[in-house]
Amino acid sequence: RMGYPQGKETISAYIDINTFHDKKEEFVRRIIDEPLVKHCSSVTGSRNHVMLVHCPNIETLEKLLGELQEYGQTNTQIILSTLVQRQS
Repeated sequence: RMGYPQGKETISAYIDINTFHDKKEEFVRRIIDEPLVKHCSSVTGSRNHVMLVHCPNIETLEKLLGELQEYGQTNTQIILSTLVQRQS
């Protein structure tokens, strides 16, 4: 199925976060140990980081968002489908 990693019924989402200045290092340590975070990049613009997460259900995504909001303001986009996916 498009939008689901490895054929599993999961919730995939992009989470943008604008970390609080004094929480940035703590945030990085937290996500390094989080298996739901599959990719995280530092970016330009109104947010500091963009993450790709795969959660088994919406409740897990909500819990993760609550935990991440301790480190800054988040914005979430749930992936409905993937139109292009390349391996480079």
